[in-house]
Amino acid sequence: MEVAPADPYLLGVYADFLLDQGRAKEISRWLAPHARIDALLLRLTEANRLLSGWNSGKVQGQIAELGARFDAARLRGDALHQREESRFQCRLVKNPLAAIRLARENWKVQREPADARTFLEAARAAKDTQATLEILEWVRTTKLEDVTLLGQSPPQTVTNLSE
Repeated sequence: MEVAPADPYLLGVYADFLLDQGRAKEISRWLAPHARIDALLLRLTEANRLLSGWNSGKVQGQIAELGARFDAARLRGDALHQREESRFQCRLVKNPLAAIRLARENWKVQREPADARTFLEAARAAKDTQATLEILEWVRTTKLEDVTLLGQSPPQTVTNLSE
């Protein structure tokens, strides 16, 4: 399948799918040309960390680059990427308190399943029971069915879409 290279949202969603499937090598191969986009560099960095480990110079450089980009966005007053910054803080910087703060702020304005997943992940990492219960209650009341949000393995029904 050919992924539309001009659609960063689609690339990000597909990269998330591949990460959930344990297919980091595929992400590294085709997402690198799109690393100028913060959300895609985030996913590329996650994939590279899975492939190369924490001590890789490449991974450490990408983490530093993302940190600088998020800092610059904050200085501009840009709060549009709080979900991605929360994910960055939780998964790559290992700062659950920053992650939960960002996820909570993001949750005030965005309530997509991906936002719920990021908030829940940050809440669990920060051991914030109240936030965890808030998200789980939202899932229950909205009747959202999302296996990744509920911590289950995604179904293995899709074949390799990147070929």
